[in-house]
Amino acid sequence: MRRGSSLILITLITILVSGCGFHLKGTGEMGALNVKRIQVVAGKGVRPDVQLALKSMIKQSGIELVDRLEAAEMQVVLQPSLYRATRTAFSGLGDTTAEYLVMKQGFTATSVATEQVLVTAVAETSRDRQVLTSALLASQRELVSIQREMAQTLALQILGMIQRASLTELNTEGVAVDRSTVETQTEAQIDTQKRTQVE
Repeated sequence: MRRGSSLILITLITILVSGCGFHLKGTGEMGALNVKRIQVVAGKGVRPDVQLALKSMIKQSGIELVDRLEAAEMQVVLQPSLYRATRTAFSGLGDTTAEYLVMKQGFTATSVATEQVLVTAVAETSRDRQVLTSALLASQRELVSIQREMAQTLALQILGMIQRASLTELNTEGVAVDRSTVETQTEAQIDTQKRTQVE
């Protein structure tokens, strides 16, 4: 079941990345989210479009969003978003004709069972935008659309970083299991040798 949900998530990310022209490095090599239930915590200052994009992608992947921490396997805490629009060009009348947009979203993903922080990072994206001073209403609608795309990009980055962190944790656990197995086998061999010497 987890493998199926994870494959859906990876497919979704690949489709969305291709659709918005954004390439998430290493998408095909990332590990899967080995969880069934996630709690997303967003306090004051988190952009609604970023929160909506992240929750929507998680839901579409088949992973359940839960409200209570005790019901979750992973908790993702979103820190206050940062959005900045810098004017880069002006008209002869001093009106803004171009902007450089930057959107950032900090987050922390934690394993609920072990209370181990999997990753703490900041997702970031930027866009250049031309402002049509002769059609301000259309320009405002375009801005909302661009901000929505930027929010989706941030959500993709967040999921990608969590996936890679989850893969690292799984590999680490696998190494620990292998070492434990080797140690157990070594102890068994020593016991066998002792018994042989006694006999």
